Amino acid sequence: MTAASLIFLWMEDEVSYDEFPNKENSYIVKSKQTFDGISNVFDGVPGLLGPAIKEEIPGIKYAARVAWKQSSLFSVDDQGIYQKGYYAEPDFMDIFALQFVEGDRATAIKKPNDLVTTQSTAERLFGKEPALGKTVRIDNKDNHLISGVVKDLPKNSTYQFDWLAPFEAYENQQQLMVRQWLNFSLMTFVPSLGG
Repeated sequence: MTAASLIFLWMEDEVSYDEFPNKENSYIVKSKQTFDGISNVFDGVPGLLGPAIKEEIPGIKYAARVAWKQSSLFSVDDQGIYQKGYYAEPDFMDIFALQFVEGDRATAIKKPNDLVTTQSTAERLFGKEPALGKTVRIDNKDNHLISGVVKDLPKNSTYQFDWLAPFEAYENQQQLMVRQWLNFSLMTFVPSLGG
């Protein structure tokens, strides 16, 4: 009976994997590359692909370029914690239908110093106080303004994050990687046609 219960709990977790509101309509674009006669599929695609998809494929309303997850030191006053997140284009929030508890999805990562955090990250930084409009120093270099707080994703989601920052800030630092067709250095997410 115990074994059956454990198997049931495991199956329930597996079936509920990546349960977010727009699950059925969200996709990552993959690339297939062949080296020495062996084909492999990667999540990395060229930086120019996302904008080209939106411009050239009828029915695609959103496409979001996302840099690989990175860990950054977040400092508020004398408190510092490492948090992991993504530089992402605003369409990312629409594709995954992120649920905002503070701020507005339409304007959350429009400015280079905007920062969206999850509820748990906001609580680690500011306790139970509202986080919107507060300042966080990242990697002891730049100050960012909390422009939105989203509900935490379920623990069994593939793309976990503590924060999202504007892709524009990443692009400004990594122009050679982002602005060419031969560098497969980014992830790109799209909804289904018409999504």
